[in-house]
Amino acid sequence: MKTTLKRRKLLAKYHIICQQMGMTEDDRRAQLEGCYGVSSSRELTDSQLADAIDTLLRVQQADANIWRRRVMAAIGAYLRRLNLTENAEIIKGIACRAAGTNDFNKIPLSKLRALYNEFSKQNRTGEECKNIQGLIENKLAILN
Repeated sequence: MKTTLKRRKLLAKYHIICQQMGMTEDDRRAQLEGCYGVSSSRELTDSQLADAIDTLLRVQQADANIWRRRVMAAIGAYLRRLNLTENAEIIKGIACRAAGTNDFNKIPLSKLRALYNEFSKQNRTGEECKNIQGLIENKLAILN
């Protein structure tokens, strides 16, 4: 079967989206077998391939929305820990600056995950430091 330029682009787009979503070869194969009864994306028709891409994009968008909420919660907790003013616009601004973009909704999924993990790590570290500081202050109070 001769592969057209349009088909090659569809196949490339499908595999790029799968890679962005962190899907393994087994994940792709399971998705294709479950939905289309084939084991390879090359066995799909152009319309099936376009449908698979649309489905993956919807799933990716839903996943990104979940991560956006997580990022906002982590940054909000970080600001509360520092006793700073927090609201949605401030939080989104911080996330945009950290991601190097101007639009919160355009932050890629991989960057959202990284931001969430970094701010969560900062929050955990801050709490651990606060606990240690409290212990030190208690010991000093006992000594005085």
